[in-house]
Amino acid sequence: MLLKSKKDLCGRDMKELETILHHDRLTLISQFAFNVGLYYAIPGYYPAEEVVAPLHERACEWWQITTCCLLACTGCIEHCM
Repeated sequence: MLLKSKKDLCGRDMKELETILHHDRLTLISQFAFNVGLYYAIPGYYPAEEVVAPLHERACEWWQITTCCLLACTGCIEHCM
């Protein structure tokens, strides 16, 4: 019955669904532009590059902490760092 009437489960017809899709795409574009604008307009809105360590350093630090905690929990070592 839904296929014959070309409506979705909420009763919206194809024209309404196309309108929703169009508005969703406009929202995506406008929000992306808004965030890029904030990035360049407000100093400090996003952290500066030198404030945040590079990803590989953060990953290594996380790995060391996690490994150390696991070893401490199993009793292999008494303390870390």
